[in-house]
Amino acid sequence: MYSSYSYFKFVLNTFIPRANCEENSPPSPMGRVTLYQYNTCPFCCKVRTYLDARNIPYDTVEVDPVFKRQIKFSSYKKVPFVMINGERQIEDSSLIISVLESLRVSGKPLDTILSYFPTVTFHQGKAVVKEIMNKFVVTHGNAENLDARREEAKWRQWVDETYVHKFPVNIYRTPREALLAFEYIMRVEGFTATQKFLGKYVGAVSMYFIAKRLKKRHHIEGDVRTSIHSDSRKWVRAIGEHRSYLGGVEPNLADMSVYGVISSIEGLDTFNDLMAENAKLEKWYRKMKSHLYPK
Repeated sequence: MYSSYSYFKFVLNTFIPRANCEENSPPSPMGRVTLYQYNTCPFCCKVRTYLDARNIPYDTVEVDPVFKRQIKFSSYKKVPFVMINGERQIEDSSLIISVLESLRVSGKPLDTILSYFPTVTFHQGKAVVKEIMNKFVVTHGNAENLDARREEAKWRQWVDETYVHKFPVNIYRTPREALLAFEYIMRVEGFTATQKFLGKYVGAVSMYFIAKRLKKRHHIEGDVRTSIHSDSRKWVRAIGEHRSYLGGVEPNLADMSVYGVISSIEGLDTFNDLMAENAKLEKWYRKMKSHLYPK
């Protein structure tokens, strides 16, 4: 069985090959990217943040969260996933980012890149668990900056396995906040009035009760606001006093991941509380936003 950090250690000490190319080589053609998403899904926002940061052209398909008619063609019924040239489907937000970034820096064929991220199956109690190996690691063009890449991978994993789980239990913690979180559906074009109504009210009621179970599943103790504030302070401490971003003078993939999940709740009560509670987090967030989306 692979523990949370076992494959992280495995990757950093084993076989991921390094392409023989310059670190600043021009982006390799990766075809047209189509992102299937929910607009405010934090994992989807992570992928959009990455695509925007790297100036990768992409289309989005907004998936109806109730009927999911836009992804009937796929056996995979979660979002996000991307289609490359309408042919190759890649699932899991962190895998999508690592695959596309590996394509960008290595210039290797997509099939070769995908072979670096095998899926393993193991038993965890009575459950059968599938885990994507190496998904927080990018195949870089050289073997330099190993410490920085370890740090980047560590915090990308932290986002997926710890930080992001604090968001649904906060944005759906009360019926009012749950309704606010689902109001985005009313602004999405292409849905019928019935779909919008069901998406907002059925979704909000469902997520209010699901959030209670998520708190228990992810072992979130005490007040959920206190918990997300505590994790946000951890992130700011990791950046430290002398760096603009975790990546230094430029955001790295961990910066993009944290920004992406926080941006998914911008305008909601939880977001406002995060910014008001932590001035350093707000400064970092505003700097990231200006860097990614300059006026």
